[in-house]
Amino acid sequence: VRPAAGRVPPLAGVRVAAGIPWVPFAVVGQASAAEPPSSVVGPTVSGIARDGSLLTANKGSWGGDQPISFAYQWQACDPAGESCSDIDLETLPTILLRSQDTGRRVRVKVTATNDCGSASAVSRLTEPVAARPPVNDAAPQVLGYPVLGATISAVDGVWSGSTPLGLEYQWEQCLPDGSGCRPIPGATTPVYSVRETDLAMTLRVQVRAANSAGVAAATSAPTAPVASGSVSALGLSDDEEGSPPPAPSVE
Repeated sequence: VRPAAGRVPPLAGVRVAAGIPWVPFAVVGQASAAEPPSSVVGPTVSGIARDGSLLTANKGSWGGDQPISFAYQWQACDPAGESCSDIDLETLPTILLRSQDTGRRVRVKVTATNDCGSASAVSRLTEPVAARPPVNDAAPQVLGYPVLGATISAVDGVWSGSTPLGLEYQWEQCLPDGSGCRPIPGATTPVYSVRETDLAMTLRVQVRAANSAGVAAATSAPTAPVASGSVSALGLSDDEEGSPPPAPSVE
């Protein structure tokens, strides 16, 4: 029997009640499975690997059900890129490199999380973090009075650069006008006892700072010409005569 135009016949063997129109079945597919995060393009790090520089993490590209949240953990490794460990409290997308990072290689681990689970990926390692060479930001000074028999002291000044920063001293004797300075043999400690050979001459101190990235030197202004007599004769107390210099100031 040919069906009426515009109608679809029922399946063979299926009865349709009189007066009730037949509606074909719709085929419904299965719902897609939930998808946890997966790294498509790995994280990257931009910036210069040097003490005092800022590195920035890019999380890369991730697949998986949305929404996805991201967490960051910076890690430091030995120069060979091994023995990596988390850097305490460095969990932002940026990190400011410090002196303790010098010589190490840095990377970032990004952890992606959604309702289905978590996954992590790490960036490539940076080059070993370079140290900053010493820079003098405020010149050394001489503390004390240039009087025969008195002790004068070097104030180191202010230095910046990667730590540890080693300091060396060299006292110099100059002409009365502060020119023609020359090193005083053996005078290489932070304190100097004014001698008879210094009479009428001026004195200054040179401070040399060194670290793994280099060496820099800075020199104090010359003192007034060394006077004869004693500190007590000038009515000065021991405190005014001079005191040990303060600890190095490093930024």
